[in-house]
Amino acid sequence: MKNRTLNEQPLILFLESFFGTRSLVQHLHFFEDWFQFILTDSFFSKGSNPVDILYAHDQLVELYEESFNLIKDKSIFDAISLEFSKEFKQTKSDWNLQYLSEEEIINPLAVIGANFEGYNFAYYKAALRDWLEKALDAGVSTSTSQNIFPLYFNSKKLMEACWLLHQYAKGKKVQHKNDLIYFEQTCPLLLDESNLIDPYKQIESFLTEQVLVSTASS
Repeated sequence: MKNRTLNEQPLILFLESFFGTRSLVQHLHFFEDWFQFILTDSFFSKGSNPVDILYAHDQLVELYEESFNLIKDKSIFDAISLEFSKEFKQTKSDWNLQYLSEEEIINPLAVIGANFEGYNFAYYKAALRDWLEKALDAGVSTSTSQNIFPLYFNSKKLMEACWLLHQYAKGKKVQHKNDLIYFEQTCPLLLDESNLIDPYKQIESFLTEQVLVSTASS
């Protein structure tokens, strides 16, 4: 029976709301948009506004804070790592995650720990604040890569690692790669060339089949 250690952690409780308001894919897409705001002189993309940026900032600050608090108590962190490694036996092919390696998917807690090996919570909090201010100013960021890129790459890996913890803590079945849809997977690969040219043909074919089935059954 699963030990209650993991489920009792504030990080796990926070992940309920973090992934309840936006899915993993939505968080990653918004984060990518946010990154573009500070690299270019463009303003907010369609569907984004200053409130969205502020909300995303606050959520990520809390994600980093709770993740940092989890690893501060080594005894608790080691106990959770042991619990997770015993019960969570998955491979990269089981999940459609873009930023974690095979080894990291097996042990997402190690990803959380690695994020704080060279950077503490104060660093991430300050870096996120810098991102927030530059996005709201709609100007090109003058931050050095020391500020921008560790936050950019580490945040994506942290979100995927925390998503795995969230899935495990909820006791859900494995979501295979086709269940977690990224944008590039929505290309209509199942349509032949004629359908791609005129997709209405596929609709007409489907409706015709349904009429034939209905007629035959009656």
